Amino acid sequence: MTGSVLTSTATCTAYRAVCGGKPDAPGVQGPVVGRILAERVGWLADLVRGMADEVIAAHWSDGDLAVLAGG
Repeated sequence: MTGSVLTSTATCTAYRAVCGGKPDAPGVQGPVVGRILAERVGWLADLVRGMADEVIAAHWSDGDLAVLAGG
């Protein structure tokens, strides 16, 4: 098929944030809210960004990326 593009996507949905416990109540699950949730999301975003940077650096050169950016 000339001109067609196949795109694969993966979705993820988080219905709730649950903590595996607290120092004073290990193993007791409870909701994760506010600052703690923001810290965890930030940590995960940094992890994914770092992994993506490593994959790109290992497989693509600056010239390759410039060609892709140029359309």
